[in-house]
Order: sequence, then C-alpha cells, then structure tokens
Amino acid sequence: GAFDPASVDEPELVTDGLRHLCAYLKKTPASNIVIGFQLEGGMDGQFQQWQYGPENGHFDYSEANRRALCSYLRELYGTDAALRKAWGDGAVTLETARNPTPAEFHSRPVFDDRPGFGRRLADCRRFVAVGQSRALNGFARTLRREFGRPCLVSTYYSSTVWSQPGRLALEELTKDGGIDTIVMVTDYDYKRVVDGVGGSADHLIAGVNLRNLLYVQEMDHRTWRTRIEGGVLSSEAE
Repeated sequence: GAFDPASVDEPELVTDGLRHLCAYLKKTPASNIVIGFQLEGGMDGQFQQWQYGPENGHFDYSEANRRALCSYLRELYGTDAALRKAWGDGAVTLETARNPTPAEFHSRPVFDDRPGFGRRLADCRRFVAVGQSRALNGFARTLRREFGRPCLVSTYYSSTVWSQPGRLALEELTKDGGIDTIVMVTDYDYKRVVDGVGGSADHLIAGVNLRNLLYVQEMDHRTWRTRIEGGVLSSEAE
C-alpha cells in the first residue's frame, strides 16, 4: 500500500493501532503464546519505497512527508544559511525544502555528497532510509512498552545491494530498544549483477552480527516449476 511511515502524520495512526492491539492481547488467553511481533507494510510487506526500481527516485511527494523532510534537514543544518550553502540554492529554506522531482533525480546518473545539487539528492535519499527506520523503531518500542513483557520485534531489512535507499539506516532501526530481529531473503544471487535489482543479504548479516541482533532467513528458493513467469524473475528461465 501507499503508506509512508516517514511522514509526520501516519506514524501516530499506526502507533495508536498498536496500543489497541496490545490492550486486546492482554485480555485474551492468546497473549500467553505471543513471543513477538512482525512489522510488515508498504510494497511487498517489506516497507519498500513505492516500487522496486528507481523510476521515481523512491520519493514520497506528500505534504506530510515534505514536512518530515524539513524536520530532518533542521537536524542536519540548523539554519537556512547552512542549508542554502550545502544545497547551492539561495532561495531554499528549512520550511520550503522538498524532494527532487523524478526529472531532477534522473538528471544525474551519478551524484556525490559535495555541496550543490548532489548534496540535495544525497540528503533526500538519506531521509528515505532514516525516516522509515526511525518510524519502525518507534513502532517496536511502542509494542514493548504496551505489551508489558519481554518480546521480540522483527521486520524485513535487506542489504545495501538493493536499489532502494531505504536500507541504509540500520543503526536508526535498532537503537534504544527498537527492532531486534531482522528478516531477509538470502537467495536470488543472480540479481547481484550490475543493473540487477539486488537480493543478497550478505552485507546485512554482517551488520546484524555486529549489533548482536537476531537474524531470520526467508528461504525463497525457486525452481522451474515454482518461478514466476514474466517480470524480473523471468531470468530464472535462462
């Protein structure tokens, strides 16, 4: 679904729903067998940004997300002057900043973090990762607090080999009692080729181990009898 946990409005709605869920579980015998929660949502249930490929830069152009982006930029720069210098834009402010359009995003096949338009792209792409991870972290802490006893909270989080930018903030996802269990597919090795959509969890597993987190592997092996015909998985027919 087109839900963006990085916006300034939607997380409160989800948090309220989680509170009600925990209140319900406390009143039922089923709570005795609950040991944890799996957070799923967005595209493919894995909080992917809108679509797998970067056709639209994975940006959310809603006003709620734009305001959340401005709040993030305020953390980074503090003043309009600092933001203008970083972005090379004498008119932008911490109240008016917005994501690049798809055309602007595709105007640079490669960009870096130096001041100018590249910095604007980098900051906005980073926010896709940071905003989402902070929201999921908050959902996890809400579940633990409201459930009232120790539990695991997991979510999908692929490695950086994916084309999505929403996988580059593992520290934000897990700090202060946030997500403690990571789920990912480790198959699809052929997708690691240049211009592939990605799929290896190798880098992710290393990061999970460094943070003493639990790792759950989704076994999604495909054969010629079970593959999806057409689309990106059609390459398995080769």
